[in-house]
Amino acid sequence: MASVLVSVRQKAAVVFHTLVETHAAEIGKAIGRRLRPLLREGEVLPDFALVLALLGRLVAAAAAWLVRSDKVHESGLDEGVEPRVQRDLAALVLRRKVVEIRTLGSAFYGRRGSAVLGLVGRTAEAVQPELLWRQARTLLARLRDPQLEAPGNSLKLVFDPVALGRELEPEVSALRQALDAVEREQRQAGTTLAAKEDAMGDLDSVLKACVLVMKGAFALAGRPDVARKLGELSRRKKPLPTGKEVDVKTR
Repeated sequence: MASVLVSVRQKAAVVFHTLVETHAAEIGKAIGRRLRPLLREGEVLPDFALVLALLGRLVAAAAAWLVRSDKVHESGLDEGVEPRVQRDLAALVLRRKVVEIRTLGSAFYGRRGSAVLGLVGRTAEAVQPELLWRQARTLLARLRDPQLEAPGNSLKLVFDPVALGRELEPEVSALRQALDAVEREQRQAGTTLAAKEDAMGDLDSVLKACVLVMKGAFALAGRPDVARKLGELSRRKKPLPTGKEVDVKTR
């Protein structure tokens, strides 16, 4: 489904193209009759009807390019859903493992557990996946550190940082891979959005110029009524945002 920005432009282009297709032959002949007396020896009237028709096709082609660019962008956003789902699942698994190790740390080291394991801040649902990955990476480095402070044995439990590191490492890697996949999709979405915005800008400039030309042509041909329709088209077209679109799908 086309976005609002695209739909507004597409409708304006269709109105313009329809007016041109309907009146090009009539207006071309009228302009020719008016200018024929001004021809000098050896000069030939251009085919005004063809020129006007080509302007209509120019606008239609710019609109078609915008629609294609919009479809490519929207399709990319839809394809980007799966990587985000996989990222969130990987974050969920890793978060549980970090919380588990953090709890063990508190049991063995007491209140100093989080500090000893390098766990600064929360490991709650609100933590962003990227921040969670950094926290888990730091934890993994601490577990692998041969200088890690040995816990007291008052609870007569075995705290095995090497084994915990082996359990944690694949979950850390899985989240990193999922984060990278999301970043690739976001870069691709940025590229297709830029192409879409370029197509919108091209259609805006082409339509504006062609409307001016056609208004003059209709007025010159003695059809101010049709010229007014083009004027209404210009007035209906409200100013549209020129900045980057915010798309919640890319978050």
